[in-house]
Amino acid sequence: MFALQRLAGNRAVGQLLAREVTSTIAGHYVRLVVGSDVSLPLVAMAWTRTAHGSLDDAALSQLHDVALAGDKTVDDNERLFLAALLDAANASRWHTDDVPQAGSVIVFSADSITAANRRRVQDVGRTAHTQRTWPTESGDPAEHAARLDADIMYLAGAFAQVARDTIALADERKLSHLAIYYAMLNGASDSTEGDRAFAGAVYVIARREGLDDAAERIIKGTVKVDEVSRSLLPHQAEGMYMAEASAGGFKGDTLYLPSEIKFSSLVAQGTVVHELTHAGQEADATSLRSPTVEDSEFEAFLAEAGTMVWGVMRRTGADRERAVEDVARQIPLVTLLCMLISATTVLDDTKAVAAVREIHAKVQQVGQPTVALGLSETDLTKFIAGLEDEQRHDQFSDALEKRARHEIDKLYRGIDPARERGYVGESQLDTLAADAPAAKAATPTPAR
Repeated sequence: MFALQRLAGNRAVGQLLAREVTSTIAGHYVRLVVGSDVSLPLVAMAWTRTAHGSLDDAALSQLHDVALAGDKTVDDNERLFLAALLDAANASRWHTDDVPQAGSVIVFSADSITAANRRRVQDVGRTAHTQRTWPTESGDPAEHAARLDADIMYLAGAFAQVARDTIALADERKLSHLAIYYAMLNGASDSTEGDRAFAGAVYVIARREGLDDAAERIIKGTVKVDEVSRSLLPHQAEGMYMAEASAGGFKGDTLYLPSEIKFSSLVAQGTVVHELTHAGQEADATSLRSPTVEDSEFEAFLAEAGTMVWGVMRRTGADRERAVEDVARQIPLVTLLCMLISATTVLDDTKAVAAVREIHAKVQQVGQPTVALGLSETDLTKFIAGLEDEQRHDQFSDALEKRARHEIDKLYRGIDPARERGYVGESQLDTLAADAPAAKAATPTPAR
């Protein structure tokens, strides 16, 4: 069910799941459990590679690959573990204990896991790309473009089709291929082929939909994109944005997307816009806050719905028919309601309203039963008439928003709000450092 996909894709869900795991950062120590927080194969290889000292670059690269196996991501717990073993004292002290077994607890001082070493782990493979030998500006532009595209395809590797789809989406709006290249390098979470290809795609979708700030965050690496196995995400999730790192290993400032997502589809583009809206909400927070799930999700659903409506409007013929059916099969009721809000924000927007009518009609044929029954043809006609009436527009708009928020409340009931305060970093230690000033300020001054 798409409702469950969106529910599972909320940032708050990731935080809810994080409370179920055993690893914590308490005080100034990082505590990791072998088998749940860091895998036994990773620990066993790290034990061997640190027998005579700290990890070197070759060992770090090898362990990075081991951590990627299975879920296709190096999570924050694994990053902390590797960064700790870049410190010679940690490596030596670790070997004074018994050989780790499943269930063993590994403890490192948080101060020993430096920001520089965390960055070193985060950037494994980031510079391992083609040495650009493009012609200078005075050279042949066609040759320059061909070599640039060849490098983009090289970076995408096994995800070449994603790169081809991304280039096609970019060319529709005449977007820079050079920007795609740097988005792939800087926006990739673990610098895998999938991360790079997905970061390029997310960048292009952001630019196409006018989310220029989000696009800049990808190209600068402030927000990362992680291509992961679907099994890592909550049940049937199509995407997840994490504002802060969790004890469960999810990285902060990171957009997670499943390997099989098809960026050429409107549904996928809507998912990306939905999650980037959450990233934008985080950027807007100048101090720690926890907006209600209803508020943050309504804004995200509205942005997602607008992407789909305008996407249908841009299409014609068979391409439009396929897009309408794809959307109609998957959207939950809240998205359909938000589509109607989005389409009628401007009075007399007949093309947008026609697109919503087309989607609604297809929902009645192929959509989820709860969606088809949730907004009848009679209700749709009544709402459109009210929304297109200048005198009654606000009244009907408020009623429609109230109904959409009610659907969000049903979907996300029992889920805690996410914390926002701007981008503090990808690691739990970054969050700990951000929390420290507040904790210090809250400590009363001893009486004299």
